[in-house]
Amino acid sequence: MSKVHIARVYRRFFSVEALSRDSRKSFITWLHACAHGVSSIRIHGVAIFNLRKDPDVALLDLQVAGVRNISTIEEEFPEQYEKLLKLAEKEFHKLIPKDLQKVSYVGEVNKRQILVRMYIDEEGKVVKTLIISLRSGVLRALSRKLERFGWQRALLFEIRRIPHKASADY
Repeated sequence: MSKVHIARVYRRFFSVEALSRDSRKSFITWLHACAHGVSSIRIHGVAIFNLRKDPDVALLDLQVAGVRNISTIEEEFPEQYEKLLKLAEKEFHKLIPKDLQKVSYVGEVNKRQILVRMYIDEEGKVVKTLIISLRSGVLRALSRKLERFGWQRALLFEIRRIPHKASADY
């Protein structure tokens, strides 16, 4: 996947207004690194949601939407996952608050792993949620289900393979 192809995918599926020009260039470089497997685990999608719910209710929403085997950072959270979450936070720093308490989870949607980080304010309410997909084809369906529960999508970006059609040059 070339940088030009990634830039086309980026422009097509990503709301550009949220990031500055430098951030967009940085994001394309980051996406290129993810697509070429710089780390052993690759990010295939990122979603950020705005909400105002208790953490238990937000977890229940995730479970009803189809997220299974949710475990917290204390139970099972490899260091690589933490690096991926920090990388996404760094790239989308304008959409994610820095001064809030963070709680991280690992879960599965149709046997495909996702990482979830909730940002909790001083009142104990979840105000933002970052979801990272490690396989493609997960976040779009999950996002639709969560939006039915009142979650407001701020960002949805997912890397998908575009079928390559053989062109006939006549």
